[in-house]
Amino acid sequence: MNDIVHMTVSRTAAPGTLGVKRVIANFLLFQIAWIVCVVSAARHVQWLSLFVIAIAIGAYVVSSQHKLKAVSLILFCMMMGVAIESLLATIRATQFNDHLNAGGGDVMVFAPVWMAALWGLFATTFNVSLRWLNGRYVLSSLLGAIAGPLSYLSGSKMGALILPADYSLLAIGLCWAVMMPVLLSAAKHWDAFA
Repeated sequence: MNDIVHMTVSRTAAPGTLGVKRVIANFLLFQIAWIVCVVSAARHVQWLSLFVIAIAIGAYVVSSQHKLKAVSLILFCMMMGVAIESLLATIRATQFNDHLNAGGGDVMVFAPVWMAALWGLFATTFNVSLRWLNGRYVLSSLLGAIAGPLSYLSGSKMGALILPADYSLLAIGLCWAVMMPVLLSAAKHWDAFA
């Protein structure tokens, strides 16, 4: 049993930089911030979601060894997120009714700010709690194809977005199957803990 724990920890943490506590803290902070963000967006209290995500991202950057790499990865993931979320909204796979970004509750074609922030938050996991996926592009693609749609389904059940089309979950799964290896490759390039 100790061999399994040691193997898991050693694959999760870069030698000398990450420990089990940091990995667990990163995972828990992401989960808490994700829930706060989605619930806040559903209740049209986007400032709260942005505030919580800013704290989580700030903690990640401050704790990183290479701050510029950390910020670069976050910005890259946010830009990719805006592109993917806007694509999904354009093909009507998702709908965001966000009064801060589209007056009067109009259906948005561009990703709302809180969704872009979620992608930045997600970036904070790649070199910490999701570090074990580094170099495992096929596995990450499969994980994205499954976990991506489940995440959006959870968000829609909480009222943060609408999945209006029969193909919504399929489109989301395809996007995440492609994006996970891309984001992991970027995380390897901008590893703030290497």
